[in-house]
Amino acid sequence: MNTKDNLVEKILVLKKSLIKHYVYGTVATLFFFFLYDFFIVNERILSYYLLGGIFFLIYTWVLIKKSFDIDKIVHRYFIISPWYTMFIIVKKWEVSVVDLSFFIILPLGAYIFFSKKEIIWYSLYSVFLIFFAFLLSNYIDLPFKKYNINMFNPISDIMIFLFVLGVIVLALYYNDRIRHIKYNSPELIIKEEEKPKNNFLNNDERKNELFFEIENYIEDHLLFKNPDFNLSGLSVKLGINSKYISNAIKSKGFTNFNHYLNICRINHVKNLFEENDMKKITLMYIYTEAGFTNQTTFNRVFKQVEGITPTEYLKQIQ
Repeated sequence: MNTKDNLVEKILVLKKSLIKHYVYGTVATLFFFFLYDFFIVNERILSYYLLGGIFFLIYTWVLIKKSFDIDKIVHRYFIISPWYTMFIIVKKWEVSVVDLSFFIILPLGAYIFFSKKEIIWYSLYSVFLIFFAFLLSNYIDLPFKKYNINMFNPISDIMIFLFVLGVIVLALYYNDRIRHIKYNSPELIIKEEEKPKNNFLNNDERKNELFFEIENYIEDHLLFKNPDFNLSGLSVKLGINSKYISNAIKSKGFTNFNHYLNICRINHVKNLFEENDMKKITLMYIYTEAGFTNQTTFNRVFKQVEGITPTEYLKQIQ
């Protein structure tokens, strides 16, 4: 692994560590509120709702913690989790609106993990969620009992404040460490002003050169074998804008980067079919070795590329 790969790996480790600590902190906070609502407020529906969130979060984390695509997981969490929080916010609206501070996490998280464009989108998403919570609480008659003023306890608001503050401190700490790696590693920073812009998009020779570079790099390092490998990861490794990579791949007739990656995987599968005795190894070994995570996806992609199923293909070559 070269220096650039080591630095990229360090950043990924930091991001995964941030996610891990966030999950632990969230589970601890939800458990506190479960105990609070169950024993102090005696709000059983909300306490069971919180308990369900705890089990779901722990179960999901156990499944993905060894290997996961950071971008996909964070995007999905940012989109889905606010709607879980929405029920709690609406239920407690007449007592406290401090829970709305949970939505601060979205633009903050986008600042750590994503681009400026996505920061803007998640900021707008947060504003929309706050507005929607306001409408639900004030203009729609919901079929569940809300908190009343007698249930209010400042401890609840203090804990929410401490949790959000803790997330902010945690995010800023990891962001500072990531920025330190980037700023001390110029090769990780893709400088747009140093890249040809309009002339690249109209330069077939440059596209051919770039595609040749992409093809060699992916094949030499067998990057397609990693199920989490994506366009942004390749962009960082090559130090080239993902837009240029995508255009170079499309210039060769591929629909997009994933289409090209799947072609690489299927070609590798075909080589494995020919090099191995299928009576001695399993089909699972073949498709996982090529970067597929499950047989359903493998079968679907194989048929899309070859026009026949893997079983039919094996019969043809035997």
